[in-house]
Amino acid sequence: MDISKFKINFLGDSITAGSGVSDPANLFHARVARECGLAAARNWGVGGTRIARQQTPSNPVWDETFATRAEKMETDADVV
Repeated sequence: MDISKFKINFLGDSITAGSGVSDPANLFHARVARECGLAAARNWGVGGTRIARQQTPSNPVWDETFATRAEKMETDADVV
């Protein structure tokens, strides 16, 4: 399947955000975009975030769930 020209939103936590990566060109979304010729690769990774809502809030950034961030994403993505 040819995914070139696709627009993809990458949703995740610290791994998606690029924790531990020293060269931004090696971030997961950047590598996929480069190797597959994507029209757009958007990084919606935020370290420390979770899939599920927490009953006890700890940090405004970390407490935002994947689903909450998904609602804020660009709507023209072909894949999330």
